This record gives sequence, C-alpha cells and structure tokens, in this order.
Amino acid sequence: MIRKHLKSEKGQSLVEFALVLPILLILMSFTLDMAQAINSKMNVQHLAGEMVKAHTYFHRGGIENPGEHLSFDSRDDLIDHLVSESPLNEDGLTYKIIEGEVRDRTYVGKYWESSGNPGESRRFYGAHNTDTIQYITVEIEYTMDFGMFMTKAAFGDNIILSDKLTAAMYLGSDGDWPDPI
Repeated sequence: MIRKHLKSEKGQSLVEFALVLPILLILMSFTLDMAQAINSKMNVQHLAGEMVKAHTYFHRGGIENPGEHLSFDSRDDLIDHLVSESPLNEDGLTYKIIEGEVRDRTYVGKYWESSGNPGESRRFYGAHNTDTIQYITVEIEYTMDFGMFMTKAAFGDNIILSDKLTAAMYLGSDGDWPDPI
C-alpha cells in the first residue's frame, strides 16, 4: 500500500506550480515596470522636443507677439502647459533650457538649373551664404517610481530617466541668392 502511494502522481502539478509561481511573478513584475520605464523614457524624449519647439516659436514671434495660433503670454507659460499636459508625474520632473551663443554659419548653397530646352546648358547656381543660428539645449530628468514590490527589491525604489536634446534655431540669413558658380 505504501508503494502504491509513492508511485501516485496526484498533487505533482500543484507542487510544480508552487515552485514556478514565484519565478513567474518576479518576471511579470520586472516586465511591467520595464515597460513603464520605456514608455516614460519615450515621453521624456517627446517632451524635450516639444520644449525646443516652444522655445523656437516664441523666439520667432517674440514674447509680446507669439503668433495668432498661440494663446500663451510667454514661453514659460507654454512650457508649463506642456509639462502639465504630459503623462509624466510633475513631481519627479526637472528640466533646464540652455540658450547657446549666437553664431554665424557660412555655407555654399547650390541648386541645379536648366531651362528645359534641349541643347541648352545646365549648371549649378549658388552663393556663399551666412545663416545666423543659436543652439538650444533642453535637459530633462525624470524620476520614475517602480510600482512592483519585486522590482523595488531588486533595483531600488525608482529609476532616473534623462534626455538631452540640442537643436539649431534659425535666426536669419544674408540671403545672397542666386549667383552662378
């Protein structure tokens, strides 16, 4: 009779499930928190791009006249609106906007011109031009709290996600078009 019970497989799947369940729970908690971290990182990158655009819009239109399509009194009001509308928690978000020096960028602009008549010569036209640009850098740091106990135990209570975006803002040109090269 004892031998009969030793060969019985009743309850074996329950024991296997009990052994595998903690591992599945750990993997699930890591997966959920990492998916949230990836989503938050994409939101941080998107917010950095929107902040650069907001800075550029107000620079082009001026703070007194930001343009007809903008209903904000200043660049800071627009950026505060972007932050408040973002899916990120405002308490964990810090940002800095850095205006670089204004500099002139010299280049030769070229384009191909033809009259469309067969047999007529075609050539490049262009000029030495100078653009005035300014580099705008937005640095964002976001502290995301982990939601799952297992992830907190393994990695700590939170993770810091950061992004730095630098863009050239066009301020003007000397407009020397077209000169044949």
